[in-house]
Amino acid sequence: MNEIIIKIENIEFNIRECTDNDYRFCYNLTKRNMSDYVDRHWGGWNPKIFREYFSKGNIRIVECRNRRIGLYVFEFKKDHSYINSIQISKRFRKKGLGTAILNLIEKESKDRKLSKIRLGIFKENPAIKLYERLGYKKIKNCGFSIIMEKKI
Repeated sequence: MNEIIIKIENIEFNIRECTDNDYRFCYNLTKRNMSDYVDRHWGGWNPKIFREYFSKGNIRIVECRNRRIGLYVFEFKKDHSYINSIQISKRFRKKGLGTAILNLIEKESKDRKLSKIRLGIFKENPAIKLYERLGYKKIKNCGFSIIMEKKI
């Protein structure tokens, strides 16, 4: 993957592949953003589980002015793409970055001839509004979370 540059209101964001040097950033940002949900529903944050599921090959790092400000994790399955996580630093939320990331995932999925994108999300996560606005539908209730899907 080559570095991708996106512009949102004159702010340039670089998107690149994750390296070993990004582990601590990914860990800290994900913990900061998700630990309340994890504590509430899974009994607490577990660093060993994060390490076990950390796969840098599926992670893209988002930078602004040479500073890491976000990440997203997705993978291509047999008949769909699956978004594992989108994490954006609080300061950069609600500026169109989530939409831009989802548009990139959609483009890559279409390029691979996949017809849908899925994700799981905690029911109380406000990002559900973003997904719904972009055409994702709730397809399965999983207790404290839901599976959403967009046909592309």
